[in-house]
Amino acid sequence: MNTVLSFILFTLFSCTSFAQESTCLKARDVERIQKKIKISLQGTDNYCDPNNPKYTFVNAILFIEGLDLKGPIVPSPWNQDILPSRWQDYFFSRIKEVRNGSNCGPAMAYVVWNNPAMYLCPVMQDSAYSSVTTLVGTMMHEARHVDGYGHEKCEEGQYKGQRFCDKAITDKGSYAVSIEVFSKLAVSARNIHPSLKQLSLDWALLYTDQFINKFTNVKPIALLQEDSGNTYIFDGSQLSPVATKSIFPEGQFLPRNSLEWVFLPKNHTHNPVRYSVLDTAQISPVEPQGSFMQDYLKSPLEDRRQYKDVVYGSSTEYQLFVQLKGNTLLVENSPIEVNIKVNGPWGEAIRLFTAQDYNATAKNRIYVLNEKDEVFRVEIESNTYKVTKIENPAPGIVAITNLGANKYGLNRNGQLFKRVDGRYTLMKDFKDRRFKSLSRSGEMDLPRGSLVHKYLESLKP
Repeated sequence: MNTVLSFILFTLFSCTSFAQESTCLKARDVERIQKKIKISLQGTDNYCDPNNPKYTFVNAILFIEGLDLKGPIVPSPWNQDILPSRWQDYFFSRIKEVRNGSNCGPAMAYVVWNNPAMYLCPVMQDSAYSSVTTLVGTMMHEARHVDGYGHEKCEEGQYKGQRFCDKAITDKGSYAVSIEVFSKLAVSARNIHPSLKQLSLDWALLYTDQFINKFTNVKPIALLQEDSGNTYIFDGSQLSPVATKSIFPEGQFLPRNSLEWVFLPKNHTHNPVRYSVLDTAQISPVEPQGSFMQDYLKSPLEDRRQYKDVVYGSSTEYQLFVQLKGNTLLVENSPIEVNIKVNGPWGEAIRLFTAQDYNATAKNRIYVLNEKDEVFRVEIESNTYKVTKIENPAPGIVAITNLGANKYGLNRNGQLFKRVDGRYTLMKDFKDRRFKSLSRSGEMDLPRGSLVHKYLESLKP
């Protein structure tokens, strides 16, 4: 039997249930839906019990029928415009029966080639574990499989070599449908609970990050912040205003993945927030999860003010998570999970740089810039380190971001530069503008499943 699994582990992040009150579904709605699809799920015909799998499924169909998706338009490539305006028509034209799944493992649901039935796994029939939006996303994902779209081997991550991924979002496969569904629920839906919108955004980000081998048409981008507080998306040539109603105070944007940043205010009087380019109209609070955020959020103001920079580095053998707290470098070295404290000779330190920032070949290095524009190289080997003062590879530059093959930097006056022929040259198109913050790129090259990647995942609420 050739089976296609919709494979998502619930341990990737907590999926919260938003159960409805015990309200009976209208008999005429149940009968109307039963005429369109055969419901062969376990459970009774009691459509007053939200814990009944049949109730859960019919309620998901009614949820789809009642959606108002006339809010903000989801940008490409997350929206591949695969689905018609009436999602229920797409589903019913492909799936003729819903059955109990028996070949599940950790999967949510699956279909079998040349069989217009969807097999719903136990975890998706239990309202204690799945939300209505999660079920809707799974249903549309499986309907896409009926069109002949399968999965291919994942090229990286914990599922590397297993057929759980799609090649590219522009191939318009099952995960493209999933991402379109969850993105529209998060951004365009005008009549669903904010908690369901946030959960849908989480799923859209997770699917994009974990199950698309080549997320094409997405440029690496950074965030630039003007002295006025206005924040812009920067792709190396153009500035696009961040559409959120909130003006960020001065601070630092820490990339969480290719789509999302955590903002750490410089004055440390505000709690961190997260910002996603997928939903540019709002920002969300960061919950105290992950070792760094727990430490930061629970710290008094005088301790918070010690945090100056956080950076992630990588090499063939090691993944480095480094904090600059006061003038002390705190290094978390994975996979051997050694914590190293470096009290260097740099004096008043202001910024960390990676080997990629400075075009260094050995990647297990972190660089510390001090107030005197001096640079100190910290080489990390297992549980030891070596500190060496070196010639500054980028004199006058206090922030660097890597956008594809190009590097951009800010000087102390807030002017924007591009690295050309080994030297940073002022970008004439922006010569009269002053910026106070340049984020690192949102496109991060870290192995999924590494300690650092787990830390990044832990930042989301």
